[in-house]
Amino acid sequence: YEVNPEYIKKIEENGMIFSGKYFDSNTDTLLMEYLEIPSNEFFIGTQSHPELNSSLENPNPIFISFIEHIFRRS
Repeated sequence: YEVNPEYIKKIEENGMIFSGKYFDSNTDTLLMEYLEIPSNEFFIGTQSHPELNSSLENPNPIFISFIEHIFRRS
């Protein structure tokens, strides 16, 4: 799935932030990889696969942030 480029500006005007982008040189396209909603306490969405470069000894930062958030709430 991908974000339709025609809607990116409208989505951002309504509160979402595309905080991670990837330029696909094969298709000459800027892809939206991470999105956040700053008005929510914790909201991150991703098209990437952070689990593929994570391990118990070296977790991806997105997982560390999520766990830290849980501990702060408890």
